[in-house]
Amino acid sequence: MKDILLLRKKFGNVTGLRHCSVSDKSGEDFYHEFLNEEFKKSFEKGNVLVVDLDGNRGYSPSFIDESFGNLVYDFNLQNVSKYLEIKSDTFKFWEASIKDVTLPLWEIRRQNKNLPKKTKSHKAWWRFIDNKFEEKVWIECNKQ
Repeated sequence: MKDILLLRKKFGNVTGLRHCSVSDKSGEDFYHEFLNEEFKKSFEKGNVLVVDLDGNRGYSPSFIDESFGNLVYDFNLQNVSKYLEIKSDTFKFWEASIKDVTLPLWEIRRQNKNLPKKTKSHKAWWRFIDNKFEEKVWIECNKQ
C-alpha cells in the first residue's frame, strides 16, 4: 500500500532554503514539521510514502537536500529506499536527483556520524535504531 503526502497541501506553494535560520518554509522545517512523522507512520505500517512535489513553484536544491537527506540520517538508506517514493510530473528531475544523489550522499554522512545542523529547537523526532523506533530530540539547536 501507499500513503500520499502532498507537499503543497502540508507546506504551501512556496518553499524556502535549507535551514530555519536562513528562510521561512525551510527544508529543516518541512522535515521536522511533517516528513519525519509521515515517513515513520508509513514505514511502521509497511507502506510506501509517496511525496508528491507537484503544485509548487519550485524547490531550491538546499530545501530538497535537507528535507530528504535527514530521512536517511534518521532511518538509513536501505529503509528510505524501500519506503519512500518521490512523485512529480512537473519536476521530474528531482525524482532521480533525490534517489541517485541526495540519499546516497546522506548515507555516507550518516555512516561518518556527520550530524545534521539544527538551527531552531524542534520537538522530538523519530529515528529507527536497532530495529525499533525511538523518539527524542537527537540534536540540539546550533545557531552558529
